[in-house]
Amino acid sequence: MGIILENEKGKKPDCGQIVKRMAYRDSISSFDYLKDRKSFEGENGSILPHDRYAGTAVKEK
Repeated sequence: MGIILENEKGKKPDCGQIVKRMAYRDSISSFDYLKDRKSFEGENGSILPHDRYAGTAVKEK
């Protein structure tokens, strides 16, 4: 798809960040979306609530 997941320092995320991201995405982020759909995506979709929580970002290669 031409995208990568990075941590805040531009490196590969560690195992803890990946687990935090998945857990938040699969549980709590659904409520974030229902609460405020307009502000759910930040920075054109590259930063979602689970990315903010885990300290990660999706970027284009």
